[in-house]
Amino acid sequence: IYGGRVIDSYDQRLIQTYMKEYFGDFVFDHLQPFHFFNDRNKSLKYDYFIPELRDFLSAKRRWLLKEANITIEPQIEYNFEHVLPGKISSLFQRNINVDANPIEPQQFDYQFLSKNVLFNQFFHYSIFRDFYLAYIDRLPLYSPPDVLGLHANAEINYLTKTAFEIYSNMLDLQPEQHDIEDNSSREQFVLSLIDDILQQIPPKNDLNSIKQKFKQVSTPLTIVLLQEIQRFNLLTSIMWKSLNELKQALNGQISFSIQLEEINKHLYHGQLPSLWRSYAPETKKSLGNWMEHFQRRNQQYEKWIQTGELKIINLSGLHVPESYLAAIVQIAARKNQWPLDKVTFYTNVTKWQNIDDVDESLQSICLIEGLYLEGAGWDTTNHCLTEQSNKQLIQMMPLIKIIPSETYRTNMTNYLLAPAYVTSNRRNTMGTGLVFEANLYSKKDISHWILNGVCLLLNND
Repeated sequence: IYGGRVIDSYDQRLIQTYMKEYFGDFVFDHLQPFHFFNDRNKSLKYDYFIPELRDFLSAKRRWLLKEANITIEPQIEYNFEHVLPGKISSLFQRNINVDANPIEPQQFDYQFLSKNVLFNQFFHYSIFRDFYLAYIDRLPLYSPPDVLGLHANAEINYLTKTAFEIYSNMLDLQPEQHDIEDNSSREQFVLSLIDDILQQIPPKNDLNSIKQKFKQVSTPLTIVLLQEIQRFNLLTSIMWKSLNELKQALNGQISFSIQLEEINKHLYHGQLPSLWRSYAPETKKSLGNWMEHFQRRNQQYEKWIQTGELKIINLSGLHVPESYLAAIVQIAARKNQWPLDKVTFYTNVTKWQNIDDVDESLQSICLIEGLYLEGAGWDTTNHCLTEQSNKQLIQMMPLIKIIPSETYRTNMTNYLLAPAYVTSNRRNTMGTGLVFEANLYSKKDISHWILNGVCLLLNND
């Protein structure tokens, strides 16, 4: 499809679904006319279909011919209105009679270009082009989301992201010129914010002591923990150093650098500085929300260090969540003596909303918390995908169980393979942002959810 230019696997899946749903042989079924979308419940009656010449020559002829400024010879109109419709069944035998006179088949070059319309030499293609252009001009300029198979919430999500992007660009273009009094109050605000953030930065964890603690029970998850702590220590060091340097610059002790100017601007506007962002997991949160998430990440690391391997984990708190899932697969492969290249995992959405609801042993299972469902809702009663509630863009998912298994044993019929992304930006052209694929049960056809762009998110915005 597209000459091999679509390299993203989910884009390919989406295109193939569109081909399956909208470009099959059923489009040309004359017994049951196909409509791409037809909403008769609204005041504006949307009807998206493939127009045919018979439509142009019958009920819709008056306005179509007027819009296209086209005239048709009476004999041609008579042929299409009275002769050809009665002769379609005998087309394949090439016994077509026009004006009761038999016509040799070789005298006409017929083509099936629509469900029940025939074209030949005496009908110019430019006429049909004008017909279709006239039909397109009659379509509304605004197409609601459901025309494209999307939920109405998709438009809210799109407009919200667009507004945020415009606001961010306006802040970047805003000149940094202030009066003396305004500048003084601005500096005081940033200084108080710096002191508040410095109090929330935890001390660095001692990697050597952690290594000694887990020396006797070293597992792949221990390696993941050490790597995560190392990255978290680096982030806290960068935050501590940059904030103290900015504090000195605001007090006149050192001069401002370009980097300090940028941090000062982002802190004042409540945004995450670019320097910190480069050392932290991908996020779209504002500064205040990011600091709350920063504290929760630290608490999860501390619990991991104190109690050992976590049975319930929030993947959004990890720098590299893929490494944690890979470690789970490695442990299962060693335990069951499976070839590592033949092992994968699938997911199961449980009935539990939090750890207090778990009513079975956590000894041999791994649960993920804090995932959000976008593009659909989750029916906690029937344990399946359902339509979104209006104006509810995301929904918190129950705990999801990670189940390692040999590749050939997985059978996910009636399950949507939903990608799990770090943020609502999903993934870039390099594939960065995709963490894993979750199996979500559906009673509807899977194509419905693919067209709705259903996915899981590790973080909300």
